[in-house]
Amino acid sequence: MGFPGSRGPEGDLAGSGHGQDSGQRDSHGSSPALLRRVPCLSRAPPEWVTAESLAEDLCIRPQKARSDLSIIRKWLGQSRAGKPFLPRAQQTHQDGVPATYALDGVLCDLDLFRRLRARGQSRGAEGIADLVAALHLVSGEPFSDLRKDGWAWLLEGDRLDHIMTVAIVDVGHIVTTHALAVGDIDLADFASSVTLAASPYDEIANLDRVAVDRAMGNVDEADARMRDAVWNRSDDNYGPIQVPPRTTEVVDGKARSQDRSSRTA
Repeated sequence: MGFPGSRGPEGDLAGSGHGQDSGQRDSHGSSPALLRRVPCLSRAPPEWVTAESLAEDLCIRPQKARSDLSIIRKWLGQSRAGKPFLPRAQQTHQDGVPATYALDGVLCDLDLFRRLRARGQSRGAEGIADLVAALHLVSGEPFSDLRKDGWAWLLEGDRLDHIMTVAIVDVGHIVTTHALAVGDIDLADFASSVTLAASPYDEIANLDRVAVDRAMGNVDEADARMRDAVWNRSDDNYGPIQVPPRTTEVVDGKARSQDRSSRTA
Protein backbone atom coordinates (compact mmCIF):
# COMPACT_ATOMS: atom_id res chain seq x y z
CA MET A 1 0.00 0.00 0.00
CA GLY A 2 1.22 3.52 -0.71
CA PHE A 3 -0.23 7.01 -0.59
CA PRO A 4 0.06 8.89 -3.88
CA GLY A 5 2.39 11.86 -3.51
CA SER A 6 3.36 10.87 0.02
CA ARG A 7 6.72 12.05 1.33
CA GLY A 8 6.30 10.89 4.90
CA PRO A 9 6.09 7.57 6.74
CA GLU A 10 2.92 5.53 6.43
CA GLY A 11 0.95 3.29 8.76
CA ASP A 12 -0.68 0.42 6.88
CA LEU A 13 -3.84 -0.64 8.73
CA ALA A 14 -6.14 -1.21 5.77
CA GLY A 15 -3.98 -4.15 4.74
CA SER A 16 -1.60 -6.39 6.60
CA GLY A 17 -0.62 -3.97 9.37
CA HIS A 18 2.89 -2.79 8.53
CA GLY A 19 4.78 0.48 8.53
CA GLN A 20 6.56 2.06 5.60
CA ASP A 21 9.27 4.66 5.93
CA SER A 22 9.92 7.85 3.98
CA GLY A 23 13.08 6.54 2.33
CA GLN A 24 15.37 7.37 5.25
CA ARG A 25 17.37 4.54 6.84
CA ASP A 26 19.66 4.39 9.83
CA SER A 27 22.33 2.03 11.07
CA HIS A 28 19.85 0.04 13.13
CA GLY A 29 18.06 -1.31 10.06
CA SER A 30 14.39 -2.20 10.34
CA SER A 31 13.08 -5.66 11.06
CA PRO A 32 9.51 -6.49 9.99
CA ALA A 33 8.52 -7.18 13.60
CA LEU A 34 9.76 -3.76 14.67
CA LEU A 35 8.02 -1.93 11.83
CA ARG A 36 4.69 -3.45 12.84
CA ARG A 37 4.87 -1.35 15.99
CA VAL A 38 4.48 1.82 13.91
CA PRO A 39 0.79 1.34 12.97
CA CYS A 40 0.05 0.51 16.61
CA LEU A 41 1.12 4.06 17.47
CA SER A 42 -0.95 5.55 14.66
CA ARG A 43 -4.19 3.68 15.30
CA ALA A 44 -7.34 5.77 14.86
CA PRO A 45 -8.57 7.77 16.62
CA PRO A 46 -5.09 9.20 17.39
CA GLU A 47 -4.21 8.87 21.02
CA TRP A 48 -1.22 9.31 23.26
CA VAL A 49 0.42 6.11 24.49
CA THR A 50 2.93 5.25 27.16
CA ALA A 51 5.76 2.75 27.02
CA GLU A 52 3.82 0.65 29.49
CA SER A 53 0.60 0.63 27.47
CA LEU A 54 2.47 -0.11 24.25
CA ALA A 55 4.32 -2.95 25.96
CA GLU A 56 1.00 -4.41 27.11
CA ASP A 57 -0.52 -4.10 23.63
CA LEU A 58 2.43 -5.82 21.98
CA CYS A 59 3.18 -8.34 24.77
CA ILE A 60 6.73 -7.09 25.35
CA ARG A 61 8.57 -5.59 28.33
CA PRO A 62 8.36 -1.80 28.93
CA GLN A 63 12.15 -1.58 28.59
CA LYS A 64 11.89 -3.27 25.19
CA ALA A 65 9.13 -0.86 24.19
CA ARG A 66 11.30 2.17 25.05
CA SER A 67 14.24 0.70 23.15
CA ASP A 68 12.07 0.00 20.11
CA LEU A 69 10.59 3.49 20.23
CA SER A 70 14.10 4.97 20.10
CA ILE A 71 14.94 2.85 17.05
CA ILE A 72 11.63 3.74 15.38
CA ARG A 73 12.31 7.45 16.03
CA LYS A 74 15.63 7.23 14.18
CA TRP A 75 14.14 5.08 11.43
CA LEU A 76 11.24 7.46 10.78
CA GLY A 77 13.57 10.44 10.63
CA GLN A 78 12.38 14.04 10.43
CA SER A 79 9.85 15.99 8.45
CA ARG A 80 10.87 18.64 5.95
CA ALA A 81 10.38 21.13 8.78
CA GLY A 82 13.11 19.35 10.73
CA LYS A 83 10.78 17.92 13.37
CA PRO A 84 10.88 14.21 14.30
CA PHE A 85 7.88 12.13 13.26
CA LEU A 86 8.08 10.47 16.68
CA PRO A 87 9.02 13.13 19.25
CA ARG A 88 10.62 12.12 22.51
CA ALA A 89 8.29 11.26 25.35
CA GLN A 90 6.55 14.24 26.90
CA GLN A 91 7.09 14.24 30.63
CA THR A 92 4.04 15.02 32.75
CA HIS A 93 6.03 15.78 35.93
CA GLN A 94 3.19 14.31 37.94
CA ASP A 95 3.61 11.47 40.40
CA GLY A 96 2.24 8.22 39.01
CA VAL A 97 1.59 9.69 35.54
CA PRO A 98 4.02 8.23 32.96
CA ALA A 99 5.48 10.06 29.98
CA THR A 100 3.53 9.79 26.73
CA TYR A 101 4.42 9.30 23.07
CA ALA A 102 2.55 10.34 19.92
CA LEU A 103 3.33 10.30 16.21
CA ASP A 104 3.32 13.61 14.36
CA GLY A 105 2.73 13.72 10.60
CA VAL A 106 2.61 9.97 9.98
CA LEU A 107 -0.08 9.01 7.50
CA CYS A 108 -2.54 6.27 8.42
CA ASP A 109 -4.43 4.61 5.59
CA LEU A 110 -7.31 3.71 7.89
CA ASP A 111 -8.00 7.36 8.65
CA LEU A 112 -7.61 8.34 4.99
CA PHE A 113 -9.96 5.52 3.93
CA ARG A 114 -12.58 6.79 6.36
CA ARG A 115 -12.29 10.33 5.06
CA LEU A 116 -12.51 9.29 1.43
CA ARG A 117 -15.50 7.07 2.17
CA ALA A 118 -17.33 9.83 4.05
CA ARG A 119 -16.65 12.41 1.35
CA GLY A 120 -17.52 10.02 -1.47
CA GLN A 121 -20.83 8.94 0.03
CA SER A 122 -21.80 12.53 0.83
CA ARG A 123 -21.33 13.55 -2.83
CA GLY A 124 -23.57 10.87 -4.32
CA ALA A 125 -22.74 9.81 -7.88
CA GLU A 126 -20.01 12.44 -8.06
CA GLY A 127 -18.21 10.78 -5.16
CA ILE A 128 -17.39 7.52 -6.94
CA ALA A 129 -13.84 8.74 -7.61
CA ASP A 130 -13.29 9.15 -3.87
CA LEU A 131 -14.59 5.64 -3.20
CA VAL A 132 -12.33 4.22 -5.91
CA ALA A 133 -9.38 6.06 -4.35
CA ALA A 134 -10.27 4.52 -0.98
CA LEU A 135 -10.21 1.02 -2.48
CA HIS A 136 -6.71 1.68 -3.84
CA LEU A 137 -5.53 1.90 -0.22
CA VAL A 138 -6.61 -1.67 0.49
CA SER A 139 -4.04 -4.43 0.14
CA GLY A 140 -5.84 -7.45 1.60
CA GLU A 141 -7.54 -8.47 4.82
CA PRO A 142 -7.15 -5.76 7.49
CA PHE A 143 -4.59 -6.64 10.18
CA SER A 144 -3.97 -10.01 8.54
CA ASP A 145 -0.20 -10.32 9.05
CA LEU A 146 0.44 -9.48 12.67
CA ARG A 147 2.99 -10.76 15.15
CA LYS A 148 1.82 -13.83 17.07
CA ASP A 149 0.55 -13.04 20.58
CA GLY A 150 0.71 -9.29 19.87
CA TRP A 151 -1.82 -6.59 19.09
CA ALA A 152 -4.06 -7.58 21.99
CA TRP A 153 -5.69 -4.14 21.86
CA LEU A 154 -7.50 -5.20 18.67
CA LEU A 155 -9.65 -7.52 20.77
CA GLU A 156 -10.67 -4.76 23.17
CA GLY A 157 -13.28 -2.07 22.74
CA ASP A 158 -14.14 -1.19 19.15
CA ARG A 159 -12.89 -3.98 16.88
CA LEU A 160 -11.07 -1.94 14.25
CA ASP A 161 -10.38 -5.06 12.20
CA HIS A 162 -14.10 -5.82 11.93
CA ILE A 163 -15.05 -2.18 11.39
CA MET A 164 -12.48 -1.82 8.63
CA THR A 165 -13.58 -5.03 6.89
CA VAL A 166 -17.23 -3.97 6.86
CA ALA A 167 -16.27 -0.52 5.56
CA ILE A 168 -14.26 -2.02 2.69
CA VAL A 169 -17.11 -4.35 1.72
CA ASP A 170 -19.55 -1.44 1.80
CA VAL A 171 -17.38 0.77 -0.42
CA GLY A 172 -16.55 -2.10 -2.76
CA HIS A 173 -20.22 -2.98 -3.16
CA ILE A 174 -21.15 0.59 -4.05
CA VAL A 175 -18.36 0.90 -6.60
CA THR A 176 -19.03 -2.53 -8.13
CA THR A 177 -22.77 -1.88 -8.44
CA HIS A 178 -22.15 1.52 -10.02
CA ALA A 179 -19.55 0.15 -12.42
CA LEU A 180 -21.82 -2.66 -13.61
CA ALA A 181 -24.69 -0.20 -14.08
CA VAL A 182 -22.61 2.06 -16.35
CA GLY A 183 -20.89 -0.83 -18.13
CA ASP A 184 -17.40 -0.18 -16.74
CA ILE A 185 -16.35 -3.83 -16.45
CA ASP A 186 -12.71 -3.03 -15.64
CA LEU A 187 -13.70 -0.93 -12.64
CA ALA A 188 -16.20 -3.57 -11.51
CA ASP A 189 -13.48 -6.21 -11.78
CA PHE A 190 -11.07 -4.11 -9.71
CA ALA A 191 -13.58 -3.19 -7.01
CA SER A 192 -14.94 -6.70 -6.57
CA SER A 193 -11.43 -8.19 -6.49
CA VAL A 194 -10.28 -5.78 -3.77
CA THR A 195 -13.42 -6.41 -1.75
CA LEU A 196 -13.09 -10.18 -2.00
CA ALA A 197 -9.40 -10.02 -1.03
CA ALA A 198 -10.31 -8.00 2.06
CA SER A 199 -13.19 -10.28 3.07
CA PRO A 200 -13.03 -13.64 1.24
CA TYR A 201 -16.02 -15.19 3.02
CA ASP A 202 -18.39 -12.24 2.96
CA GLU A 203 -21.59 -13.05 1.08
CA ILE A 204 -21.97 -9.58 -0.42
CA ALA A 205 -18.39 -9.69 -1.69
CA ASN A 206 -18.96 -13.09 -3.26
CA LEU A 207 -22.28 -12.11 -4.84
CA ASP A 208 -20.64 -9.03 -6.34
CA ARG A 209 -17.84 -11.17 -7.73
CA VAL A 210 -20.41 -13.55 -9.22
CA ALA A 211 -22.13 -10.63 -10.96
CA VAL A 212 -18.81 -9.37 -12.34
CA ASP A 213 -17.76 -12.82 -13.57
CA ARG A 214 -21.08 -13.20 -15.40
CA ALA A 215 -20.68 -9.73 -16.92
CA MET A 216 -17.21 -10.73 -18.12
CA GLY A 217 -18.55 -13.95 -19.61
CA ASN A 218 -16.96 -16.20 -17.00
CA VAL A 219 -20.17 -18.12 -16.43
CA ASP A 220 -18.52 -21.32 -15.19
CA GLU A 221 -16.51 -19.43 -12.59
CA ALA A 222 -19.59 -17.52 -11.50
CA ASP A 223 -21.64 -20.70 -11.13
CA ALA A 224 -18.84 -22.40 -9.20
CA ARG A 225 -18.50 -19.48 -6.80
CA MET A 226 -22.26 -19.32 -6.36
CA ARG A 227 -22.34 -23.01 -5.54
CA ASP A 228 -19.31 -23.16 -3.22
CA ALA A 229 -19.27 -19.73 -1.57
CA VAL A 230 -23.01 -19.06 -1.27
CA TRP A 231 -25.38 -22.04 -1.59
CA ASN A 232 -23.12 -24.69 -0.06
CA ARG A 233 -21.19 -22.47 2.33
CA SER A 234 -20.73 -23.79 5.85
CA ASP A 235 -19.29 -21.82 8.75
CA ASP A 236 -18.83 -24.88 10.97
CA ASN A 237 -18.78 -28.67 10.74
CA TYR A 238 -22.47 -28.86 9.96
CA GLY A 239 -24.25 -28.57 6.65
CA PRO A 240 -24.76 -25.45 4.53
CA ILE A 241 -26.52 -22.59 6.23
CA GLN A 242 -29.85 -21.19 5.10
CA VAL A 243 -29.13 -18.23 2.85
CA PRO A 244 -30.70 -14.90 3.85
CA PRO A 245 -33.86 -13.81 1.99
CA ARG A 246 -31.95 -10.95 0.39
CA THR A 247 -29.49 -13.38 -1.22
CA THR A 248 -32.36 -15.34 -2.76
CA GLU A 249 -33.92 -12.11 -4.04
CA VAL A 250 -30.62 -10.97 -5.55
CA VAL A 251 -30.02 -14.29 -7.26
CA ASP A 252 -33.61 -14.59 -8.52
CA GLY A 253 -33.53 -11.01 -9.76
CA LYS A 254 -30.32 -11.60 -11.71
CA ALA A 255 -31.71 -14.82 -13.16
CA ARG A 256 -34.85 -13.04 -14.38
CA SER A 257 -32.73 -10.26 -15.85
CA GLN A 258 -30.55 -12.76 -17.72
CA ASP A 259 -33.63 -14.59 -18.97
CA ARG A 260 -35.11 -11.38 -20.37
CA SER A 261 -31.79 -10.55 -22.03
CA SER A 262 -31.60 -13.95 -23.67
CA ARG A 263 -35.17 -13.64 -25.05
CA THR A 264 -34.53 -10.23 -26.55
CA ALA A 265 -31.18 -11.24 -28.02
